[in-house]
Amino acid sequence: MAERRRIVPYFLLGPGTIWLLLFFVVPLFYMGYLSLESGVVGSLSFSWNWGNYSDALSLYDTQFARSFLYSGMATLICLLVAYPLAYTIAFRAGRWRNALLFAVVAPFFTTYLIRTLAWETILSDQSPVVDVLGFFGLTSEGHVLATSGAVIAGLVGSRSMQEFTVLGDVVNVASRVEALTRRLGGDILVTDDVRSVLGDRFPMTAMPPADIKGKSRPILTWAVQSLALAAMAAEREASVH
Repeated sequence: MAERRRIVPYFLLGPGTIWLLLFFVVPLFYMGYLSLESGVVGSLSFSWNWGNYSDALSLYDTQFARSFLYSGMATLICLLVAYPLAYTIAFRAGRWRNALLFAVVAPFFTTYLIRTLAWETILSDQSPVVDVLGFFGLTSEGHVLATSGAVIAGLVGSRSMQEFTVLGDVVNVASRVEALTRRLGGDILVTDDVRSVLGDRFPMTAMPPADIKGKSRPILTWAVQSLALAAMAAEREASVH
């Protein structure tokens, strides 16, 4: 009996441990393995290339700094809002305690998809809410979604309330351009604006103008050639000359 009691806790931990191993440890190990590879896309090899980390920090230092800034501001807002609210509900709410608790919990009774669509409608560029905010100068060029404020607001609260930060024109266009890969045949497509930022870093081929939902005019996209094929073509050209 004593032996069985010692085994029971490990038996109960088994499913959770297996879940963490399969969906956390294994993917984390795989990502770590990929991060230490070197070469070009299509012919990567594991080489303990720790320089990838320094390259990432130097190339994306702005993005890293912005991530820390946004998370710090979200944490500060959570402290300023959540703790006083919790204290009020616990000690000062009186007969309003249950109503306040319900107000906090109620959003979780709605699926994240419905909340996402609701925020997209409420805060879309054409909504009356955004028009009023724009009248008082509280919007960035007529936008609320896909802005720094939207990202910070999405970080405040639980994970299930972050979806509306990935809405807006920029993300919608990116999603629809990605869908064009099946129609136009390119593996990687970028918009004309992205191409102008990248310059001549990657070889690209202009694709026919395409109509996408939400845009009144066709947009111009560019197909990014495979880096491996580009490297092989460069080697062949060098050998010819």
